[in-house]
Amino acid sequence: MNKLLFTILFGTTLFTSAVRAELPGWYPDDYDTVGVVNSIKYNTVTIDGLTHKLSPTAKVSTVSASKADIRAIQVGLTVGANFIKINNRELVDRLWLIPDSELELLP
Repeated sequence: MNKLLFTILFGTTLFTSAVRAELPGWYPDDYDTVGVVNSIKYNTVTIDGLTHKLSPTAKVSTVSASKADIRAIQVGLTVGANFIKINNRELVDRLWLIPDSELELLP
């Protein structure tokens, strides 16, 4: 029984790693939030209806560039975001453009 369980878990790990291999190394394993961009302005981004302030040092990444321009993030695209706290305010510090091929793998 333990051998079967090990085989299943090991196979699942290999499959997950192979699928995740499509994303470059600068993408994290998880995000604080994931959703569709409803709007993006100078210092705010609205993801799935929730508006968040952008950190003045917010960084953007895509699968082709670890350091991309904020203009890569457009309305209708799916992003992953991570937050930082500054003076008790939660700010978006990182945005990653999530390719369509990865959407079905997100929780």
